[in-house]
Amino acid sequence: MSRIRILGLSPAVVLAACTAEPAPVDDLLPEDNPATGAEMVADRLSGEYRIIRIGDHIPQPGHEEGMLVTISADRIHYRSECIYADWEWRVERGVIYTDRYAEPGAAMCARALSDDELAAEGVFDSVRDWTVGVYDGIAIHGPRDTLVLRPLSQEEDNAVFSMEDLVGEYRVAGIDGMPLDGNMGIALSISESRISFEPECLGFVWRAGVPLPGLLQVERDPTYGSQRTPGGSLVSCQPSVTPEFGELASALDQVDRVTRTEENGIELSGSGRSVLLFTQ
Repeated sequence: MSRIRILGLSPAVVLAACTAEPAPVDDLLPEDNPATGAEMVADRLSGEYRIIRIGDHIPQPGHEEGMLVTISADRIHYRSECIYADWEWRVERGVIYTDRYAEPGAAMCARALSDDELAAEGVFDSVRDWTVGVYDGIAIHGPRDTLVLRPLSQEEDNAVFSMEDLVGEYRVAGIDGMPLDGNMGIALSISESRISFEPECLGFVWRAGVPLPGLLQVERDPTYGSQRTPGGSLVSCQPSVTPEFGELASALDQVDRVTRTEENGIELSGSGRSVLLFTQ
């Protein structure tokens, strides 16, 4: 049996990653009516989720469905393809207690669990605390790993499911929430495997992928930018660019999420940085 402490965040805090400092929210369970408080917690947590992070990495379960979690009034159901597990949970004065639950006669597929699947079950077995609001979802902290769960409803509303959804030519409309000057124009290209803008010879090229809906993986392509000659000297192009080019590049180095905006734009974000794009 494990216990989960209900934690929350000050409304003034905007979460950019899983490193936000949690704060207790004991008012979820008023002492004069603990039953009503328990119902409030269940209502707040109930829903369908996808596990989008385990520790510091995106899970790789080895199949397209991903790792899904359903939280109901008294049950946590975890499934990863044909692997699944259940826990019963209850609330007692600000603490959630979980116990493994086995459905009589149920059987899973005959394969070994991946490392990520084992890690996810380990967190549910030995939860330390629970934070709401991370990535607009829930972070569940275990003794070794943290799971980040994002509501599936977000994927239905504004998620990007693959790089193919992004392929096109864009203008950069804003960096870190600030619009680009009207006289400043930066064009950005997205293909099925990379993000880039000119001058590419300065290293403005990233390998990119969407491993799960709404998540973005990027890394600088080392074949662009400064190169060493056989003699060891460093050779690079030296075009004239404004500081905005460097700001855009540093923001793209940090992004790990991609969503569609209400204005039909594309926002890349992560680690407190963001880039707003509109099609050309």
